[in-house]
Amino acid sequence: YIGEHGLEVEEVLRNFLTRYTNSYEAHRIASAIEYLLRSPLKNGTEDLRKAKRNIEQVLEYRENEDAKNG
Repeated sequence: YIGEHGLEVEEVLRNFLTRYTNSYEAHRIASAIEYLLRSPLKNGTEDLRKAKRNIEQVLEYRENEDAKNG
């Protein structure tokens, strides 16, 4: 997907996802970003729900990790 001024989703992901040290979190966040950016062009509300679910998965993962590490 390409924005109005030529910026590609791939460029956004490459520039920001390196900040995530956990590959699972990075993958879920990348999916959320992709769904958010494509939602007005493709599946609208359904894509927003998918983005939300990906973010919820990261939060659940972190909460489980925090509980394990006490």
